[in-house]
Amino acid sequence: MTTAMLFCGAFMFTSCGDDDITVDRDYTSVHYTVTPGIGLMKFYTIKAYYTDFNGVDHEEEVKDVTTWEYREKKEGTHKIQCRVVATVKSKEEYGEIDASAYDFNWEYSIHWYKKEGGAHSEQPITSPNYISKDNVPSYLEAHPAITLISFNK
Repeated sequence: MTTAMLFCGAFMFTSCGDDDITVDRDYTSVHYTVTPGIGLMKFYTIKAYYTDFNGVDHEEEVKDVTTWEYREKKEGTHKIQCRVVATVKSKEEYGEIDASAYDFNWEYSIHWYKKEGGAHSEQPITSPNYISKDNVPSYLEAHPAITLISFNK
């Protein structure tokens, strides 16, 4: 068999019946992830606020996990809304400052699709934010609340 015949056969195989395939891309999907550093988990209460595609608002505490995530896909066009906020805990809640330094960094990703806008991703590369034991109290005072994600599409 010649190369030309193989190419034509492959072309006919892949193109045959394409007109019969209906691809429905009329949906909205979203996938959020947040991975807080050890310092954020110890010293802050982290809450995710999001609206699902049925229009229901949710408030979910991010605790006892390495990574928090939420995923949803539904037919039609829907509003995508999520905010994740870290609020300083009281001294009684977070206890002793016993490590030599804490990582107050976080990583997140957002992947979404809407028919009118296509597929997109947001996944910034972050640098470590280590705060020494002696500087933790002043860091907490200067940052009583930190917005980890604020997303609205």
